Amino acid sequence: HTRATPAWGLRRGGTDPGAQEALWILVTVDRTMVEMAMAAAPQATEVIAVTSMAVLKGALSRGEQASAVVLDARSPSIPVDRTVAVLAEGASGVRVVVWRMPLAERQRLNEAVPQTQTWLPCGDEVSPAEIVQLLGA
Repeated sequence: HTRATPAWGLRRGGTDPGAQEALWILVTVDRTMVEMAMAAAPQATEVIAVTSMAVLKGALSRGEQASAVVLDARSPSIPVDRTVAVLAEGASGVRVVVWRMPLAERQRLNEAVPQTQTWLPCGDEVSPAEIVQLLGA
């Protein structure tokens, strides 16, 4: 494989009893992504498949410090624009993976919402298994 793989992830929960709990929030209808994340999540990690704005806001309000959101721009479970608005206004300290968003759309997003420049973009070629690895599984 010739593409660069970002070295990015959350601390693993593992079997350490003092491990920090983590929360993976998945904004996707991609069953493979959800199933892989649920199967690979470390012991102290909860995986939430977002089905509504209320679920997203509730998950973000829980305040786990080791949290990540995977926003699937191709097959989101809630509208991308509303998800971005919620994440931009109230998700400080949460890592965001933007998966399968076309480059031109991502550039427009970065111009319109500058804090999205810190979000990790992953293209179509990145598999659900690789996303899970990035999260820290």
